[in-house]
Amino acid sequence: MKKKTLIKRTTLLPFFLLILTFNIVYSQSQPPLPHVIWGYVYYDGIVNNANVTVLNERTGEKLYGMTNTDGYYSVSLGDMPSGWKNGDTIKIIAEKGDLIGETFLNADNSVGNQQADVFLTAPPFADFYYIPTIPHSNEKINFFYNSSSEVEIVFIQWNFDDGNISNEKNPSHVYNKEGNYSVTLKIKDKYGREDSKSIVLNVLTTSDNKKEEQSKEEMNPYIIFIIIILVVSLILFIWKSLK
Repeated sequence: MKKKTLIKRTTLLPFFLLILTFNIVYSQSQPPLPHVIWGYVYYDGIVNNANVTVLNERTGEKLYGMTNTDGYYSVSLGDMPSGWKNGDTIKIIAEKGDLIGETFLNADNSVGNQQADVFLTAPPFADFYYIPTIPHSNEKINFFYNSSSEVEIVFIQWNFDDGNISNEKNPSHVYNKEGNYSVTLKIKDKYGREDSKSIVLNVLTTSDNKKEEQSKEEMNPYIIFIIIILVVSLILFIWKSLK
């Protein structure tokens, strides 16, 4: 009896293997699930003709689209060669000129098609100032970062035009001798967009600084004398007008 049961099971084994193989082949031959990612692109209102890239971060595969006149785009994840899975992280990048923006979502077929609006950002703007405003050699000059950016700045570099550079945000620097130096601040945001600003510093010698102070001291008596004359003249004018 046991022998007959074993024979029956052995006979059925190829049949089960055939069914399993068929299911695997059939599932692989099926087209990927259609799943539409859609949304709008904005920058001070809707943006038309913006290029949209949809990236599946698990597979590295990309789909491309463009917004219409209403700022609307849509792509189907089912068009990806390797398909997609629930939980895949999808990155949506929109670009128009030097405006760039991005957003993320987790693919979820249970919620149907998914909306992902993208807000574009402007490129960075480099700016800085320094103190003292009249720099001298062998004296510390403080530089202050005053740039603006709508996204993270990933690179900062100062070039002091004397062979020295700095990647600090607010560096200080000392020039060993007088002269004109073109100080340049260069920045880059996370999208690779760059901007720079240069200012020519007229660095005076320390002796020039002393001469300036001496000239101010020498001018002080003259200023006092002029003030006295003006006060006396005003008093005489008032006195005459009262007669």
